Amino acid sequence: MKNLFICRRTDEYDISKRERTGLLSLFFLWGKRGAVWLVLMLALPFSHVEAAAGRVDSVTATVSSSSLPPTVRGRMENTIEAIAGQLLLGRSMETVTEAGQRAANEEIIRSVFDKVLIGYSVTGVSCGASSGADGAVQVRVSLVPWDATIDSLEITTEVEGLTPIIANLVRQDLADIETVFRESLIGLPIAASDWTNGVVKKRLNDYMNQRLPEFRADFDIEADAVSRVRVLVYPRVPIVRSVDLCMRSDTLPNFSLLAFREEYEGKVNFLTGVPVAFVRRHEKELAEILEASLDAEPVLKALRAKTKVTITGNERLTVMSRTDSERYHVRIDGWADIGHREKKGSHNSDRDIRFRLRAGYLPNSRNEFFGQLDFYPQDATARFDAGYRYAFDKGQKVWGELRYDFHYSHMTYGMSYDFLPKWRLSYEYRNGEKLGETALRYRLHDFLAVEYAVNKNDNWVRLIGFF
Repeated sequence: MKNLFICRRTDEYDISKRERTGLLSLFFLWGKRGAVWLVLMLALPFSHVEAAAGRVDSVTATVSSSSLPPTVRGRMENTIEAIAGQLLLGRSMETVTEAGQRAANEEIIRSVFDKVLIGYSVTGVSCGASSGADGAVQVRVSLVPWDATIDSLEITTEVEGLTPIIANLVRQDLADIETVFRESLIGLPIAASDWTNGVVKKRLNDYMNQRLPEFRADFDIEADAVSRVRVLVYPRVPIVRSVDLCMRSDTLPNFSLLAFREEYEGKVNFLTGVPVAFVRRHEKELAEILEASLDAEPVLKALRAKTKVTITGNERLTVMSRTDSERYHVRIDGWADIGHREKKGSHNSDRDIRFRLRAGYLPNSRNEFFGQLDFYPQDATARFDAGYRYAFDKGQKVWGELRYDFHYSHMTYGMSYDFLPKWRLSYEYRNGEKLGETALRYRLHDFLAVEYAVNKNDNWVRLIGFF
């Protein structure tokens, strides 16, 4: 490629390429402060104290060019305002607008800016009183690019060290990242691409802090008429160090979910290494991804199961999945009565321990037809009931139940009310025994509940385990 980094005015101002690069860094990396000191040295011979009443109290700059990105234009105008401000602020307006002094001021601004500006040539500078307000000076600078300019961009974004699922979410947050580079590079001379890296970096950092604050970004530019931009995105700490998986169900046996655990653990591990704040911000999307992956299992799909995932924690993350069927309910429980006294032959201690298998079909959310098998291991007997349940409310908190006991050939009637998330009040009347039982249940956690039961003969504590 043709060398475009040689300043056209090197001979005229006798400034080496190395000195020019240093001056350029002074303006565009140090900002206004570097420009201030340089201008003070150049403007010293022209400075003197004025005693006139009207003085310059503000300076604004405007840069015009046929090819100038908005972001670079703003930085140039700030630099010119710093140069002109040190030269003009506080001076008499009459002195500033006097033809000879005005020409000298314009020459200082032109020479300084033209010497350090790679990629552009200064074709004109005008410095005069602004028509908008007293004491205001307007500086206008015209530029032309040296040679070829950047006309289009090819941008690729890479997410370092994370899985495709996370990378896709990151790219969604960065969907319009090309505007950062477009506003900073399109129209810029190819020769100017090096010294604008600071401008682009600041613009990119501002964009990342707004759109993706959990990540940092670096970039590499291959400047040409069609420039290639490679953006590398990598996470900030703190990140997720480990993921604990919990799988639960209220309508299916919990142990049946073990068949999916190993595969599902592999799926949730994609969260390892992801910034904690990113997980919090995208918790809903990540939960939906995990829910869909488990619901897609053929067995669960056949059972019309739906999974609800909750993500909690920070660097040690906990993923809780609850998989429940809308159409089928299958439960296996273990019951143990404690403190049940034998009285007048009304109780058989061999029935203190039982296992219950219950399977139900729900044609809709408020009706259930079920079968229930109770097995008593101490006396090796079993009892089978078939019945119907109906939910009196849409929230399914109040249920009425009717079932037939095939062993004793009698009906049982029941009601239950879940009045708090972990509390249930229930009552059932066994017609064959002419005995009613009231129970207050508290669910300790997903695998164990405790009940206080009472009938006309006795009261006792019951432990219920959910398998």
